[in-house]
Amino acid sequence: MSASDTSYEDIASIYMQSERREVGVPEVRSWVSNFSAGDLVLDLGCGHGSPLGLLLKERDLRVYGIDASPTLLEQYAKNLPDAEVACESVVDSDFFQKKFDGVLAWGLLFLLSEDEQVKTLNRVLQHIVPGGRFLFTSPWQRCQWDDLLTGRESVAIGGEKYRSILVENGLKVLQEYSDAGENYYYDAIKLDAL
Repeated sequence: MSASDTSYEDIASIYMQSERREVGVPEVRSWVSNFSAGDLVLDLGCGHGSPLGLLLKERDLRVYGIDASPTLLEQYAKNLPDAEVACESVVDSDFFQKKFDGVLAWGLLFLLSEDEQVKTLNRVLQHIVPGGRFLFTSPWQRCQWDDLLTGRESVAIGGEKYRSILVENGLKVLQEYSDAGENYYYDAIKLDAL
């Protein structure tokens, strides 16, 4: 388990109380509208499921959640009782040995080291079906900073590198944008063939 995996377990109760509930909701709600009831969606670094995980539930999707914090994942399972969950590192996950119509990674990737980000992206992108969507957040510029909640170093490998990894794995970036909280989004689709 990497340091970033334990960070949110250490502050799980603080995190659940301090989350800014409105940030990301319009953007994820819009993304979720691309799916039909019953579609499989993977929520990477799912946290406790409120409010973003609940948007998946509202759409009646088959939700799979992964988080390394047992406390956050326990709350996620309460918020989304029909979801399948796994308490594990996203870096080493087998992603339920499934292919997904969508993968959401909100506020996660930059908590991993550069090598872990590349490894995780290259692996999870193989678990998206043709026509499937991938939405994640990370700064567009290459940068490092200390995470406000955990105090741990966060790393963004930059838009050029993220786009390159997506293309190498058969995805096309549909759009990039920021939300009211200045989170930067990459919305990509898996093409039918490389």
